[in-house]
Amino acid sequence: MEYKREGNVVIVRIDKGEEIIAKIKEVCEKEQIKTGLVSGVGAVARAKLYYFNQQEKRAEEKIVDEPCEIASLNGNVTTKDGEVYLHIHVVLGTRNFGSYAGHLVEAIVGATTEIIILVFEMQAEREFSEEIGLNLIAFEPAEQETLEQ
Repeated sequence: MEYKREGNVVIVRIDKGEEIIAKIKEVCEKEQIKTGLVSGVGAVARAKLYYFNQQEKRAEEKIVDEPCEIASLNGNVTTKDGEVYLHIHVVLGTRNFGSYAGHLVEAIVGATTEIIILVFEMQAEREFSEEIGLNLIAFEPAEQETLEQ
């Protein structure tokens, strides 16, 4: 992997055999990126995705054990318990022009993958929601104005 940062933009090249999520997280930790937007293209040798079953509040995994093109990779960087937290989705195109889509758990690069991270100065922390079953972005309660009558 190699990367370059200029201002609030980071361009990352992840090489054949490297794991995408681990490398994005590594860059975010080295560059102290707490919040950002992630986008990418490339190719994978294999991947693990999950689909979130909303009714059962659980992830259903899918192993994609074939070479695929990354048709779309996008998501965000936030934090959970002060650590980098990646929420990345992907669409993988197969040789016969089929596709797989879902939350990217891990993927091994097959040729190369190019990632762009747009860094934001704000911080967004995640908290687990029992109601939803996911780690949601948590916002501070808005300050309420008191109206005088």
